[in-house]
Amino acid sequence: MKLFKTKVVGITREDEYGRNRQDSISLFLNNKKSFMGEHLYKGLTNTEILEKNMHVSEYDGMQFNGILEQETVKGKSVVNVYLMDENKKTLLGYVPKHTVASLNEFIKDHEYSVTLEFIGGNTKAVAWENFDDDKVIIKSPVYRCNVTIELNED
Repeated sequence: MKLFKTKVVGITREDEYGRNRQDSISLFLNNKKSFMGEHLYKGLTNTEILEKNMHVSEYDGMQFNGILEQETVKGKSVVNVYLMDENKKTLLGYVPKHTVASLNEFIKDHEYSVTLEFIGGNTKAVAWENFDDDKVIIKSPVYRCNVTIELNED
């Protein structure tokens, strides 16, 4: 199994329609939330998060389908990263420009699949208000996204 991993950049910008990409991601994930139930926050309870003194994002470890599309902007090759939901695609951002050439070489003449993993968003973490009153709080920072491209075995 050959994998290429990178992050998605431009995920905090507006999309081609002027919508905030963070809002689009949040809407997509909230629509999926009811199907994910016990898998949210890696399936950990607040008690387990307290005991392990950790922080965990709502969608940690969950994978979503994506696609890549090549484009030329101002004479330079760009690889767009889209989130796929049934027949709808949502632009998340781009492969970092310093990674485009090596990614193109990796996927050249191969079929591949694209998997996305969101990091951030609603995150449960331990807050120490005083030594005897630890509690779990939810923070809502921005979403980030990692992308994994896997070559399909022939």
